[in-house]
Amino acid sequence: MFEVAKVAGHVNLNLQVALSGLTISDGYTNGSSNLTFAGGGILNEATLTVSNCALSGNSAPQGGAINNQSTLTINNCTLSNNKAPNGDGGGIMNWGPLTVSGSILSGNSAGDGGGIWNGANGTATIQAGTTLSDNSANLGGGIYNWTSPTGALTITGSTLSGNSARFNGGGIYDLVGTVTISGSDLTGNSANPGPSGTWATHGGGIYVANSDSVSGNAGFTLMLSNCNLTGNSATQGGGIYLSDTSVHPCTMTLGGCTLTSNSATQGGGIYSSSTRAGALTVANTIFSLNTPDAIFGLYTDGGGNTGL
Repeated sequence: MFEVAKVAGHVNLNLQVALSGLTISDGYTNGSSNLTFAGGGILNEATLTVSNCALSGNSAPQGGAINNQSTLTINNCTLSNNKAPNGDGGGIMNWGPLTVSGSILSGNSAGDGGGIWNGANGTATIQAGTTLSDNSANLGGGIYNWTSPTGALTITGSTLSGNSARFNGGGIYDLVGTVTISGSDLTGNSANPGPSGTWATHGGGIYVANSDSVSGNAGFTLMLSNCNLTGNSATQGGGIYLSDTSVHPCTMTLGGCTLTSNSATQGGGIYSSSTRAGALTVANTIFSLNTPDAIFGLYTDGGGNTGL
C-alpha cells in the first residue's frame, strides 16, 4: 500500500508526487494504528497524479483502492474489483479535489459508493470518456455523493452502466449538494434488493435526496444536459427519483436529454415526491418507452419535450 505523504501526523501540502505505469494489486489494510481508514492501494495526503496504472483486488474499510485526503488526479487508469466491505468507496473514497479522466472503474464494491464515494467538501470531476461499470453498493452503486455544504460532483462525457444498488441510486446516489451532469450516458443501472429482498427501491439511474436530516444541508442543485438515460430500473423512479422533504432549496433541471426504456412500478422515467412548484423542470427532452409512465409527480414543463 502506498502512503503519500503523512509526516508526523500532519498533511504535507507542498509535496507533489506522480505514479505512472504501475500495477497495484491485492493491497489490504484493516484500518488499525496510524493507517485508520487508509486506502487498500493508495492513501493520498499530498498532491498526487496517477497515470496509466492498474489498481485491482485491493481492500480497506474506507477506499478500497484509493483514499484521497488531499488533491488527486487520475488519468487513463483502471480500478477493478476493489472493495470496502461495509464501508465507503470501493474504488475511491474522496475528501478533496479529485479529477478522473479517461479511466475505467469496474466491478468495485462497498457499503456505499461502489465506484466512488465523494464526501463533505470533496469536489469530484469525472470526465473525458471515463466509464463506471458493474460497480455495486447498498447506496450509490456507481457513485455516492454527499457534498454539503461546499463540495460538488461534475460528470462530463462519461458513462455509468450496469451499476447496482440494493436500496437506492443504482448509478448515482446524491445526498444534497451540487451535481452537474452533461453529455453523459446512464444505461442499465438498477436499484434492486436481490432475490432475498422485499423492500422498495428508488432511482435506478439517479437518486437525489433533499433532507433536513443531513447535517449542514443548504439544499441541492442537480442539472442534467444532453444526457441519455436508458434501460435503468427500480421500484420507483426507473431513470431518476427525487426525494424532497427539506425546507431548503431544491432544484432539478433536465435539458436536451433522452429517457428511453426505463422501468419501475411508478415513474418509469422520473419519480418526484416534491410538492413544491419549480423543484423539477424538464425542457427539450425526449421520453420514450418508459414503463409505466414518463413522469410521476409534480413537474414544470419547460417546453420542447416529446412523449409527455
